[in-house]
Amino acid sequence: MITEICAVEPNVARNYLENSAWDLTLAVHTFMNDRENGLEYRVGEFIGESFELSNSMSATAFQPAVELVQQRVFVGFVAFSIFATDYLGIQLPILIDDPVNEVVQFVRFFDDRYGTDHPTFYRGTYKDALNDAKRELRYLFVYLHSNYHELSDVFCREVLCNSEFVALVNSSGLFWACSTNTSEGVRVSNAMRDSAYPFLALICLRNGRMSIVFRQEGFSRAPELIARLRQTMEENDIHMLLARQERENSAMNQLLRQQQEEAYNEALRIDRENEKRQMEEEERQKQAMEELKRAEEAIKIKKEELQKERQYWRENMPPEPEASHPLLRRIALRFPAGTRVQRNFLSTDSSLMLRQFALTQKDCPDNFAIYSTNPKKLIYSEEDGPNSIVSTIGDYCTAPAELLMLQTHLATDERR
Repeated sequence: MITEICAVEPNVARNYLENSAWDLTLAVHTFMNDRENGLEYRVGEFIGESFELSNSMSATAFQPAVELVQQRVFVGFVAFSIFATDYLGIQLPILIDDPVNEVVQFVRFFDDRYGTDHPTFYRGTYKDALNDAKRELRYLFVYLHSNYHELSDVFCREVLCNSEFVALVNSSGLFWACSTNTSEGVRVSNAMRDSAYPFLALICLRNGRMSIVFRQEGFSRAPELIARLRQTMEENDIHMLLARQERENSAMNQLLRQQQEEAYNEALRIDRENEKRQMEEEERQKQAMEELKRAEEAIKIKKEELQKERQYWRENMPPEPEASHPLLRRIALRFPAGTRVQRNFLSTDSSLMLRQFALTQKDCPDNFAIYSTNPKKLIYSEEDGPNSIVSTIGDYCTAPAELLMLQTHLATDERR
């Protein structure tokens, strides 16, 4: 609560409370004594920056006594409210601090009293105006109005409503104003450390901090004030320009870093996609190699089994029947190489015996089919293997002697 009573920032209030063993009444009393004795305390944190005061000419007029009385009455009233609440048990009305409303009320007062031909008022707190001016790199004009100063009325009519002054302010910065009769006005007055009224200050960003570069304390005619303001602004434009360039460079560097990061992420994404495709291709090739290896292994095993089967039938082929047997069929086999062999079979023998006999011959290919010649008819296909239809030789060979052919390729339309 001491922040509202003494119109100071929380860090200043905390210092007074700590030094007073957290006794609120003692802290307020100590603050009032320090202010009366002229002791300084930091208020820079209130405006967000430490002020650098320019060497601009200030008026020599002293602050009217009524102004000081008003502030002391305000502080004394709040201090008394604390005493009344703590020791007398009396609940006095609470002072509500609404800085935005105080500023808006002053703007309405100004419009009603002096008209609307004035700079565009900033309708917000002083701290907000300061932050906006810093963010937008614009000058901030600060006017503190004292109703108790006889020249305040003339200053408002002849200076603040001057068309040249209005054009200068509206084209170059923000204009914030408030009455010193309000809590917000008192706080800003403490921050500015003003000594006379009317009070006008010019603030801009300088060396990275918002600094007071011009202050007018006391009355000044419009032409002289405007001339000094223009000169001050010309002297400080370089600082604003440097700040703007620094921000642009910072924004450019940030954009460059962002673009570099985006390019890096894009390159990383492409690399990952390429790596993924490469891994997929390697996996595909690996699977293809494994399939090929399995196929080659299967072919190898099949050849080995076929060689074993050839050897088996060379050694275990049943003997030929007697030439006088009534069911005798004399079969001649012609191989793709043109060679021919013949053997006696019985018409009741399985047609698979033709394959078994063919395997015993060196000219017999590994993959073959056996056909009858007249008419051409498929008897056995090596591709079918166990699925071949088992029949008898007599089903295909009705004559006592027949010529059969072996072919290495089997046409689909020739299969039975």
